[in-house]
Amino acid sequence: MGALHPQTRSRSLVGNFAQSPRYTTREEAFDGLLISPTNPKHVFVFQYKSQFLKPEVKYTDDVEAFERALDRRGSFGVGKKGGVRQLVDNIGLLWNKNKADRKILFPPLGVMDGYEKVTPVLIVQDPFFRCDFLNWTLNNRLQSLLAGANVSEGVAVEPLMVIDIESLEILKPYVQAGLCTISQAINSLNGYDGERLAAFRHHIAVHLKQFSTIEDLEVEERFEKNMERSRKLIKDE
Repeated sequence: MGALHPQTRSRSLVGNFAQSPRYTTREEAFDGLLISPTNPKHVFVFQYKSQFLKPEVKYTDDVEAFERALDRRGSFGVGKKGGVRQLVDNIGLLWNKNKADRKILFPPLGVMDGYEKVTPVLIVQDPFFRCDFLNWTLNNRLQSLLAGANVSEGVAVEPLMVIDIESLEILKPYVQAGLCTISQAINSLNGYDGERLAAFRHHIAVHLKQFSTIEDLEVEERFEKNMERSRKLIKDE
């Protein structure tokens, strides 16, 4: 089974949320938008990035080269169409300090004036983002952009949350069993790691300890099929 795009996997996990909401001017806003099930004035905005950093970039000792790769066009950071850049730009468009400059989403979302808290979420395919301090690095970029954005003081923008796909797979059966939601998992991190020093993967492992262990039958089945193919290849050799 081939790897699924982050948008496909997270859509099945998050549940009822707006996929690729558009402005009334037809431009796409975020890749996804979720109103908190526990706080109707809190909204989570999602951007997806399915690309992978090159190995020579991941393990380089050249910090500047690494940061350039993060910030190149269409990548994860602040470059044009970068994940962080897209999140901040669209937050500024929906919650601009000047109400006359705010954009409106197509119904049923419409005007987003009633929200007081926004949590930006970057969903990534690359497992490299399970490493600590990468969320912190990208959150620093987001905070720098926000400082220059004209976002309303009545809207609190939470720190960036970077979530890798494999962590979503771990969380999925707990969400499907009704034990927790993705918004609760993200909110629970704010109390002790607001700077986002630890990766979501490490945080979620601690957060889920309060629940009984649950098997993800879909993942188990996929793993067994891969193992069966491997055993067949070894036998054929």
